Amino acid sequence: MNRILFVDYENVQNIDLDFIKKENLETIVFVGKSQKKIPFEIVQKAQQLGKLITWHQIEGQGSNALDFHIAFLLGHLTATDTGKEGEDIVLSKD
Repeated sequence: MNRILFVDYENVQNIDLDFIKKENLETIVFVGKSQKKIPFEIVQKAQQLGKLITWHQIEGQGSNALDFHIAFLLGHLTATDTGKEGEDIVLSKD
């Protein structure tokens, strides 16, 4: 079963990278345009995850900008991965 974790990094900066590794979760982290710094500890741990984690910086601004991008990608992946069983998890405080 394919499992994908979508993270709204504007609202959730405390990502449990050890859990992601343990659970073998494909993770997509969405970062807002105004977010310019990510703590070194997170970067260092994230590098160890290799292809399990990808980062997307969103160019648009405004309330819910990341939410719209997460919803779009989630819908796109659901529509194109027909016939595959999976679990999608959204981590956000919205």
